[in-house]
Amino acid sequence: MEPLTHARALVIGKTVLFVSNRTDPQLKRKLETTFGITLDWKVVEKMREIQAVCARINNGRYSFVWVQTSFISHKTDKLIKDACKGASVPYLPVNKGRPNAVAQSLVDSR
Repeated sequence: MEPLTHARALVIGKTVLFVSNRTDPQLKRKLETTFGITLDWKVVEKMREIQAVCARINNGRYSFVWVQTSFISHKTDKLIKDACKGASVPYLPVNKGRPNAVAQSLVDSR
């Protein structure tokens, strides 16, 4: 099965938190359309934003958390990864967040 088709089957209909340090409405739409998901895009730069995202993860709002690791600090990534682990929410580093790379990461993580 093609990675994109397989990945879509894993996440279709889910709510996914996407964490970055920048907005990208075009990429957001492309990911939502490609995977059939609701994407909650959060920009994190300051500690209070990171803490708010971690709290949302801990509240069980998301089926998956995808982190745009190319654009956030290692410290931020670790805090988010730890929150995911504590809440038993699948964490997925997605580099720059391009759909084919996301699909491959999803398939590889299973």
